[in-house]
Amino acid sequence: MNSDPHPAASNERIPRVVLILLLLAFAWVFFASAWLADDAWITLRTVDQFLAGNGLRFNASERVQAFTHPLWALLLVAAGGVTGEFYVTTLVLSGLCTAGALALLVLTIARSAAGAVLGVAVLLGSKAFVDYSSSGLENPLVHLLLAGFLALWLAQDGRRLLALTLVAGAIATARPDAVLLVAPALAIAAIRRGRDALRPLAVGLVPLAAWTLFSLAYYGFPFPNTAYAKLGSGAPAASLVSQGLAYLWDGVTRDPVTGLALVFGCAVPAALGVRGAGAVVAGVSLSLAYVVWIGGDFMTGRFLAAPVFCTAALLTRLPAEHPRTLTAVAVAVLGISFFGSQPPLTTGRDYGVGWPAETGNRGIVDERAGYYPFTGWWRVLSVETNPEQHPWARQGTTDREHPTPVKVAGPVGLYGFYLGPDKHLVDAFGLVDPLLARLPIEPDTEWRIGHFPRRLPHGYYETLVTGRNQIADPELAALWADLALVTRGPLFSQARWGAIVRRNLGLAPQPVDNTLR
Repeated sequence: MNSDPHPAASNERIPRVVLILLLLAFAWVFFASAWLADDAWITLRTVDQFLAGNGLRFNASERVQAFTHPLWALLLVAAGGVTGEFYVTTLVLSGLCTAGALALLVLTIARSAAGAVLGVAVLLGSKAFVDYSSSGLENPLVHLLLAGFLALWLAQDGRRLLALTLVAGAIATARPDAVLLVAPALAIAAIRRGRDALRPLAVGLVPLAAWTLFSLAYYGFPFPNTAYAKLGSGAPAASLVSQGLAYLWDGVTRDPVTGLALVFGCAVPAALGVRGAGAVVAGVSLSLAYVVWIGGDFMTGRFLAAPVFCTAALLTRLPAEHPRTLTAVAVAVLGISFFGSQPPLTTGRDYGVGWPAETGNRGIVDERAGYYPFTGWWRVLSVETNPEQHPWARQGTTDREHPTPVKVAGPVGLYGFYLGPDKHLVDAFGLVDPLLARLPIEPDTEWRIGHFPRRLPHGYYETLVTGRNQIADPELAALWADLALVTRGPLFSQARWGAIVRRNLGLAPQPVDNTLR
């Protein structure tokens, strides 16, 4: 006979203790792994330009959106404006977003303490999620917003269409392609409302529409420059799909918890009839298909972190009739994480220090290993290093004093930030340059995903230095004339808006190649 008068409470006691321990472990792992990627410094240079009074732009002389995450950039502007500092501010903001996402997961989404234990264990064992809980990129904000959306969808049956739409719009503003994760759920919620859905959808999408209109008016284009540079590279579609499949394979073989979570975190909740799971599974599938289509990324795990968060949320909704079983599965998940190349629980202050540079593997690398030795929070607090000591940062500091007003470089994050706001910087991959972003790569060019090299057209460098259009090729000269109007001309001039219309609607000829120019 069971002498415990409250057996349910007794069954939940162990999971609650384990949950507290897991959350404490996650807090430690976050601190131990916190870092900033080179791409984060591209946004931070833009923030620096804004706070210096030059506008939300990468180069002071032209309006170009060099970031993919408007809402994250605006948060960094607000936070940096208050603190007057960027490094710690970015990491603290990332930590707050991650803490908020975990709080929503545990307190709102999870059906039980045991379910919360399983969800947190998955996230703690996922290298993809841990690595991109910081990094200075938009991932932590996306995770927080996804948690808010899933709380509304899973815990409240998706009845609040206006709230769902507002959060979905915020997700799209944090990172446009992340909206694929919630698009099926939002569509189902709208269909359920029928004609009554039009008003909440219209109102909820106002913030996203407002940013798009601002982007069109200020930058001259509705999408970030990075999108034109990457999606318009001209790389063969078959090669991109092959690269995307390699990205998925790399992610799940380096990081077994992520792979298992993507499979079983979708299959088990759907099979057990977890309410709302089908739409979330559809969103995860849609997102992963998109990742394959665009060729993935060069940062291992980056585009898998948000899908893993969604599957972890689904796992917290599993029936809790056997809480100790769920807790045992959570412990097993953490054990499986040790079969990965770099288990999150073993990360330390020397992560990446002295490691040989990764080669091969189709350009997909452990980005944290490359930058943690210089930007890792633990190492910086230990006064062992700081971002200024990275070779690219040192080169930028040196070149800041060079009289040349225009610089051309490859990676432009740390280099560009420490180069200072006054120098004009052109990146060979077109991520921050409006002309190069719209030129396809040359035939047979070797490329790395996310890095599609362009050759500067003849006369383009001289054009940037002198301010006079000296591009030799007439077609490219005409393209630059329009782009100069769009990115450098008076905001509301008739000529500028004529160029905006021509270039957005395809009314002017587009370059078909970049050879011999």
